[in-house]
Amino acid sequence: MDFIKVNKENYNQIAAIYREGLATNMSTFETKVPDWKTWKKST
Repeated sequence: MDFIKVNKENYNQIAAIYREGLATNMSTFETKVPDWKTWKKST
């Protein structure tokens, strides 16, 4: 498994994976995928 840094260029791909996790209702207490600006603030 390789780990990559999340950046603006690959964020849409990361967000899609995050969205798939949300669809399971078992991955997080969040209810929506954060936008890039919000994501960046949290790191």
